[in-house]
Amino acid sequence: MQPSNTLLPAVTAADNAPGPYSHPDATSHPKTWQEEDEELYPLHLTLGDHENGGIVPVGWVRPRVVDFLLNHWPADVLGEQEILEVTTECVYFAEWVLQDGTEGMSREIARLAVFMRDNGYFTECLEGWRNELYAIYGDINSSYFSSGRAKTTSIAGRNHVFSIERAAAAIFGLATFGVHMTGESEQDSPMLSLVLNEVPVLVAYEGEGSTMKVWVPRRSATKATYIYDLKLPSQDSPDYVKLSPLDDEVESFELIPVLDLMESLRNDAYAFKPNCGLIIIDFLIRHGFIHAENEPNLIEMMNRCHRNLAEYVAMPLRG
Repeated sequence: MQPSNTLLPAVTAADNAPGPYSHPDATSHPKTWQEEDEELYPLHLTLGDHENGGIVPVGWVRPRVVDFLLNHWPADVLGEQEILEVTTECVYFAEWVLQDGTEGMSREIARLAVFMRDNGYFTECLEGWRNELYAIYGDINSSYFSSGRAKTTSIAGRNHVFSIERAAAAIFGLATFGVHMTGESEQDSPMLSLVLNEVPVLVAYEGEGSTMKVWVPRRSATKATYIYDLKLPSQDSPDYVKLSPLDDEVESFELIPVLDLMESLRNDAYAFKPNCGLIIIDFLIRHGFIHAENEPNLIEMMNRCHRNLAEYVAMPLRG
């Protein structure tokens, strides 16, 4: 494989959303989403939300999930009444589910996810079952809210519509959230520390310029990530403590020179899990290792590293 002179493919590996760079014809609230020759279905709270337009979806559903809903619905286990209805253009919640508001949607989506897990569906997601609930949000302009069916007020946000097992969120293309903390010290042996999913994921570098090295996690979850930087003591400081993974959020750490890391991503956009590569690229841009003189697609990469997720899925509203 010929190495690329740009890191843009590594950004594209994590950013496949329609928009000004990857989908020239997309609107600010796209009604369709093309991914790897698949047309994704927007997941709405109501059918009217899709038909009327202007409502941001709750999530995006792949055709194989739609096939399950249409052709493999387990009526003998979950009942004849389907939880999610499907049209040729979208997926939306059945009216009988919406009548019970947040409680109804959370209850029924949980029953569906448990069935999928116990019967071997979508194992690439559900083998990572965590018994951890994520809050999911709806567009406040949805007819679900204006019709008075939104019965539950939640501390998670005034547009919180239901909760779902963390591992099942990806099946329905739902927005999830995490924190990534990067720490550094300006010594001969600087350190970096990344936090993903609120668990320490070590990233470290040594020396300056071409001698910089980075600890890179080999596994993490895909999320909308809030990024922070934090100064840490150098390795020769009495305050230094070596960070180690204490649970299964992180598989391993590997020390890699930065130039080798950049070359690995140029040679193979999937050298690291895509969301990890994206975060590393963002860090390298912010700290000047990737710049206009060595990256021809710098502006596009910067924009795609910081997409406005609210254009694609509903985000939490406070107050």
